[in-house]
Amino acid sequence: MDHIHMTYNDWMFLKKHYDTLERYVLNVSMYGDEITIDVYDEKINDFLLDYRSMIVRKGMVDEQYYNDNGLRMKRIFEQCIKPVLTEEKK
Repeated sequence: MDHIHMTYNDWMFLKKHYDTLERYVLNVSMYGDEITIDVYDEKINDFLLDYRSMIVRKGMVDEQYYNDNGLRMKRIFEQCIKPVLTEEKK
């Protein structure tokens, strides 16, 4: 199981924009302003595919430029999701 940590505000942002998020999340825990979501190991690839397609659908102005939502989605990926994926490879 992958444990992804993020702020409450980032979690609410993803819940608003990531329509299929709930299908990948087993558990959500809150510690102060930090949220931890537990994603099934066997669903992590589908989670990532949907996440990237969400960025294309909702976060891009055209094929080259990100809107504000897209920039935030990329930041959440870089700061919260990518480190978890990097840990797995170690």
